[in-house]
Amino acid sequence: MQELYRQYKGRMFNLAYQLTGSAADAEDVVQDVFLKAYQLPPGEIGLAGTVLV
Repeated sequence: MQELYRQYKGRMFNLAYQLTGSAADAEDVVQDVFLKAYQLPPGEIGLAGTVLV
């Protein structure tokens, strides 16, 4: 999960910032997405990576 976070956090933040216009809201969105990805069953984590793109 840490590798997914390192790989996608920047892109996700940029997209969330464009959509929300707020750095604080964008950080919340990124946190929520990774929390949901963390809660996925282990076999579905690869699918989460494709969804995060």
